[in-house]
Amino acid sequence: MNLSQYLGKRVKLIDTDGEITIGKCVCVTPALDNDPEIASIDLQTRLDAGFTIGFNEDEIKSIEVID
Repeated sequence: MNLSQYLGKRVKLIDTDGEITIGKCVCVTPALDNDPEIASIDLQTRLDAGFTIGFNEDEIKSIEVID
């Protein structure tokens, strides 16, 4: 999965537990720069507070760009 294509975009992410998270992708960490060596993505879910949630690639069931 190429997570870098979502950087700076508003996305809808469904994790492997079926939970839906909507937010702006503010950070993508490549596998080699992460511990464990799995790529990850950070979504900013509250624009006013700067709150972010991180997901490792293996926790993502699906992700799509939304308007």
